[in-house]
Amino acid sequence: MTEPVASSNAARAMLATDRTDSETLHEAKAKSAHRALSLHNAVETLNHIAEFAAEHMGRQGAWAAATAPVTALMLYATAVHEDWKAGREIGAARERDIKNTTALLLAKQSLGEAYVSAELARMHDAYDKGTAVDRDAWRVSVMKLMSRVQAEAGGVEQAARIFNAAADEGKAAADRLHLTNEAQIALQCSVDPDFRRRFQSDPAFRHGVRAYAAASARVQ
Repeated sequence: MTEPVASSNAARAMLATDRTDSETLHEAKAKSAHRALSLHNAVETLNHIAEFAAEHMGRQGAWAAATAPVTALMLYATAVHEDWKAGREIGAARERDIKNTTALLLAKQSLGEAYVSAELARMHDAYDKGTAVDRDAWRVSVMKLMSRVQAEAGGVEQAARIFNAAADEGKAAADRLHLTNEAQIALQCSVDPDFRRRFQSDPAFRHGVRAYAAASARVQ
């Protein structure tokens, strides 16, 4: 393997992803908060039922009141697990946002101003709904990752060439397969394992596919 090819592969590997969903950090946090609220409400409802049963239902009510703490403990154990799961989901969403945005900026020449602007606006909107820490960390992390990728690729121009080429390949694939909307892209992923693997793992390629679909939608 020649050095330029090795550098290209290493740079691409730095932005490799393993999921295709577009869940942002803000959306992941909102889902986590909803789960936590649901579990809290379940425990509160259980306690109210136990109190009512103890007061109005005699021996059966006493049994319900006695077992309520055990059930509540089980629910809280579930909540702890859900918090751990949510932490992993939030971390994955943050990493996905950073990689997707970095690839977007590196491949902006191929993707076109309209698509890049729309994607950046979507990301800014999502992070503006979060905390200032989230917003600043996202922006700083993107810049840091971009610098690392450019260094790994052998320079700014080389990195741009690598990721614009990947985006071009995505647009060419979308044109060849007539992928003009998200439903068609999802269908192609379901029937074509090779396309699905590339689409899932390569954010520049994925942006290229979606940029083609977005451009097709604008002219229809």
